Amino acid sequence: MYDERDRKRGIEVCRSGCSACTGSFDSYVHAYDRLLGDHLDVRMIDGLQPHERKELLFMAESANFGARWPKYTRQLELIIDSRIRHREGSANEIELVCRELLNQRQFAAARRLAQASGLQGFEFTIENLAPRANSPTVLSVDGPKLTRKPFDVTRDAQVIVLSSPGCPHCLEAARDISNDPRLKEIFMARGAWIAPAYDLGYGETFTKWNQNYPWFPPLVMYDAREWPDSITGGTTAIPTPTFVFLENGKVRRRIMGWGPGAADETELLTALKEIGIAR
Repeated sequence: MYDERDRKRGIEVCRSGCSACTGSFDSYVHAYDRLLGDHLDVRMIDGLQPHERKELLFMAESANFGARWPKYTRQLELIIDSRIRHREGSANEIELVCRELLNQRQFAAARRLAQASGLQGFEFTIENLAPRANSPTVLSVDGPKLTRKPFDVTRDAQVIVLSSPGCPHCLEAARDISNDPRLKEIFMARGAWIAPAYDLGYGETFTKWNQNYPWFPPLVMYDAREWPDSITGGTTAIPTPTFVFLENGKVRRRIMGWGPGAADETELLTALKEIGIAR
């Protein structure tokens, strides 16, 4: 039977794992599940000391970062609810959980938590959330407005930039492409900058991107599982930036990275010529 001694040992072991930052995420997540996560419930969390609840929130967030499964988001929600009930939860902690709920597309839960806690500056509206048959979908991000819409991967020739608005290399790529009139024109007409699904929670980075590069409006994958493996590389941990060059729905070339030792403007032009949208 799981008891207080087991709980104390679980916190001690997971605390050591978090602070040392050693080993793989898989090994940490496995230890967290076995020693703590699989035993979490409201009664157990409420029975902790304030500092233990705070540590547990950090541990659950570490597991969530490593695996990004819905069960960890649910655990984060249980822990932050307890901290709020005990008047312990900080605005930063509440916002962190709200953002992870957005990343799991749990919009109603994110709104509930933000409203119940009085979190300021975390408002959003959502439109057109019905699933789309036989088509991957994206979320457009326009300030607090999120709109789900289908994305046609089969149309003529195009380039998809798998990118994150908070990634320094993606920002450098957007800057350099914007400074090249020829590339800028092509990417405005035939390009789409699409962030991995788990990027949605970092709304402020989208705001800054829209301010700096309004001609490259950012989109977010609604669910990476909707997308062909040929585009995502068969993983949700998508390296950014990755330039995917398509012709009639077929991937002709992929280029990863940006900057010295990686992709540059010349390589992009070569790939664009191969799919017929540059001369």
